[in-house]
Amino acid sequence: MPLAVPFGFAVGHAVAYLVAPPGAHDTAAGGHGYLGSVTVVGSVLMLVAMGGALLAGARHDDYRPRWRALAAQLCVAYAVIEMVEHLAAGHELAEVLRAPSLWVGLLVQLAVAAGLVALLRAAHRVGTSLARVAAPVPRRSSPLWVFELALVAGVPLTSIRRRGPPIASRSAH
Repeated sequence: MPLAVPFGFAVGHAVAYLVAPPGAHDTAAGGHGYLGSVTVVGSVLMLVAMGGALLAGARHDDYRPRWRALAAQLCVAYAVIEMVEHLAAGHELAEVLRAPSLWVGLLVQLAVAAGLVALLRAAHRVGTSLARVAAPVPRRSSPLWVFELALVAGVPLTSIRRRGPPIASRSAH
């Protein structure tokens, strides 16, 4: 679920600045140049997180994204970054703590966490449903799952001891 944090942060940040009272976002207006990059990277990571949830469902793995954990991660990320933005703009800490954008943003992050948890749970349910109609997806308990997959696919990754003697030595006997 940590893969969902950058996406959730970017979405929550954008929504917070849309719903904050007028003038609430003037204090850090110049400090948001990084959000485009966070949104792109966060979107990719969110797709990976959803793919993981889908795969967990297909394997019938226990998968329970927790709202509290995601909400805490999003709120901490938002609060820290919001404070850094405002402090870098020359504002006092007391002013930052009174800024409506901070408090509105924290509330928005709670709602974003609920939405992301719902999305991840839905992806898990879709994976579970797909598993009912498709071949089972093998569990990958070993870190060497790539080699296991290669063996299933017929790629020769066997050791020398499994090979027979060379053809020339067979004909000599």
